[in-house]
Amino acid sequence: MMLNPDKVRLIDLYDPEASISLDAFGIAEVDAEKKIDERASMAIEILEALCRRFVSPNNPSNTAYARIIQRAVNAELESQRTAGTTPSMRGVLVRLDRWGTGDLRDVVNVQDEVRGKWIDMAQTLSEHLDTQSKDTLGRLLFAEPGIGRSMTVEAGSMTIFVALNLQPTEEGTEPTSTSTIHDVISGLMTDYIRSLLYRLPDEEPKVLVFDEWHVIKRTKRAEALVNWLRRMGRSKRAQVRQLSQAAVDFDTNSLSAVWAGKCQTKDSAIASCTMLEIEPNEVNIGTLMRLGAGEFLFRDQKGRIARVFVDIWDKWLLDRFNTQPDAKARLLEELRQQQPNLLSSAVAA
Repeated sequence: MMLNPDKVRLIDLYDPEASISLDAFGIAEVDAEKKIDERASMAIEILEALCRRFVSPNNPSNTAYARIIQRAVNAELESQRTAGTTPSMRGVLVRLDRWGTGDLRDVVNVQDEVRGKWIDMAQTLSEHLDTQSKDTLGRLLFAEPGIGRSMTVEAGSMTIFVALNLQPTEEGTEPTSTSTIHDVISGLMTDYIRSLLYRLPDEEPKVLVFDEWHVIKRTKRAEALVNWLRRMGRSKRAQVRQLSQAAVDFDTNSLSAVWAGKCQTKDSAIASCTMLEIEPNEVNIGTLMRLGAGEFLFRDQKGRIARVFVDIWDKWLLDRFNTQPDAKARLLEELRQQQPNLLSSAVAA
């Protein structure tokens, strides 16, 4: 693909060997010169999201739970100043566990009449967060900062974040423990992309590719990010590419160029007509439903539409984009022979 391997980084959230730490203290924006320190606010926001059923307005003790979380985060940051330790989400979890056993030596102003209840609530939070820290993705939120691959993205590089099977909470449904973790991960990645656009030089061209957009768009932060890019993308020299299998997944007001492939149903074809800004008549619907493999209707930035065919002449490259199980198995065996220590998860990604 004529890519420089040294400029391509794969970060697979499910693979401990190719993943990263999403510790809030480690990835939050900190700039002493500009007096920016988002560590406390980010850590509190993440912990409250993970403990949403305890800090929910429907819980009469929500204020007390939220106060314990805030004090644990602030105590973790204070330990950096007094003892020189590195603050971390794991440190917050250890602190809550200690408080839950009745060891409150680093806590002040807890009145005797509420001390017992305060300890019980700290223990409840500790047990809840400990369970989530053992989740496949939840572990990333409590991994020590610096463990795994760096989150640093340099100009001129390609960074691929792999989050297969990420399932945020569906709109209108009650969040589960797993979907809550996935909500937090999605929000973190979205915030990270926004911070990247601020940190990288404006003059550097940037391209953001969101595959499986129908999953990503479930998070309000992702939608907010795209809305922000509509206003700021040009000044940041940022392009956005959204990929999905259904035209209904896209907001047609934000599209400057469109590729529409073969449609299996009439409703899907009508949605594609809307996306292409053409009449949903029988001719256009029929054309979309009769497109062959590699054929698309393409609309450019000037609104011109053409039927185009995309062909990959390099069979080696085509095989590597083949997601059929038998093709993936053959590729995995081929790469294992070439690189015996290659992790299978990297291929599965």
